[in-house]
Amino acid sequence: MRFRGWAVVVAGFVAYSAYWSWFSITRYYDLFATYWDLGIFMANMQRIVQGQSLSLYLLNSPLQVLLAPLIAFRSAPLLLALQSVWIGAGALPIYGVARHYVKDEVASALLALSYLIYFPLAPGNAFDLHNQVFFATPFLAGAYFYLERRLKASFAFFA
Repeated sequence: MRFRGWAVVVAGFVAYSAYWSWFSITRYYDLFATYWDLGIFMANMQRIVQGQSLSLYLLNSPLQVLLAPLIAFRSAPLLLALQSVWIGAGALPIYGVARHYVKDEVASALLALSYLIYFPLAPGNAFDLHNQVFFATPFLAGAYFYLERRLKASFAFFA
């Protein structure tokens, strides 16, 4: 039977996303974490949708401008789950980059899975929503597409 690296990495990504989504949403309900970081993030999204200081947000936090339409759901748990999925999605381009250099499915899958258990990622999920956690995945995807010589996609992710 042939080893399917992508399937293993996708399964790890799904498991990671499910666990950390559950963890952060449970923490949200247990501690009623609607203030400070998550509350400010959601309030900023509301201001963007209402058109208040849009130019300021475009310069300082373009990510919040992109995520602002999600405020229509008025769901902090949705944003927390999105954060967990987004962080975990970084394993997919890591697998692609590893396949490009290592040329071994098993080693590439293990490297991608090691990203998912890398302990410094935990605070990104364990605490409220932050802009910083949305950096790694597009950067990794940009690097992957650059290696694959798909320059338009690479530029889009790096931008």
